[in-house]
Amino acid sequence: MEGVKAPVGEAYVGIENPKGELATTSYQTARRSRLRWRIRPPSFINLSALPKMAEGHLLSDLVAINASVDIVMGEVDR
Repeated sequence: MEGVKAPVGEAYVGIENPKGELATTSYQTARRSRLRWRIRPPSFINLSALPKMAEGHLLSDLVAINASVDIVMGEVDR
């Protein structure tokens, strides 16, 4: 699977996890700057879908909706 190629000077690696794709990106902002590394855990992406899943439901249903996606909050607060 090819996918989208990263720009020159950047690297992207996606690793399959039980909860989704763990994405890691490394890049440099300038030629002499430090290398930056970003990690996007799958729970962060799953949490961003929560408002759409909760649309039309009651506030008390939010706990059950959150539990059905199985979000790890310690992974999200990075």
